Amino acid sequence: MQEGLIRSPADVFYLKKNDLMRLERWGEKSAQNLMDQIEKAKKVSFERFLFALGIRHVGEFVAHLLTQHFSNLEELQHATEDELMQIQGIGPEVARSVVDFFRIPQNRETIRKILAAGVEIQYPEAEKEQQDLFLQGKTFVFTGGLSRYSRDEAKELVMKFGGKASSNVSKNTDFVIVGVDPGSKLDKARQLGIRTLTEEEFVQMIERRKLPGPST
Repeated sequence: MQEGLIRSPADVFYLKKNDLMRLERWGEKSAQNLMDQIEKAKKVSFERFLFALGIRHVGEFVAHLLTQHFSNLEELQHATEDELMQIQGIGPEVARSVVDFFRIPQNRETIRKILAAGVEIQYPEAEKEQQDLFLQGKTFVFTGGLSRYSRDEAKELVMKFGGKASSNVSKNTDFVIVGVDPGSKLDKARQLGIRTLTEEEFVQMIERRKLPGPST
């Protein structure tokens, strides 16, 4: 992008089609495609919004934890370190990082500009979230290709229902979901005696909202 066109994350939502068309190698079609993508991005889940802010130590899993315990952005902005550390999975370093982020005037101004541009944060229904946390306390690892979901979509499903999606198999892993052409993660799961599920078994678990019974 041309220098000066985007100086902060909020500026993306203030781009105009004519501004883009003045840039080198940008035609009307490519400019319109980007404008359509930006418009689509204006409706974003609370979880994705937090993740996109780039708060230090706040990845997908921590962002999900925060959205489970705070009903909206306003509540989170006024949270104290002590309140944040009451959440299982959030320690002092993460709590301090979140509080420090919202204390910085420039960050608050960026958020204000993003929302003023028409971005709508989609907040989950608290009651529904509470009743669907059947994976709480369970850690999942995916290996191999999936056909029903992309890897990111599968991880989001796990986190939506209270579980954790990890990249590495360890003794703390509860389930390894095995897709097509699995890698070394499957071998490690077998070595550690960790329960493995096919993609179909994972799908059935999600649809039934019920953990699978003991393996035989």
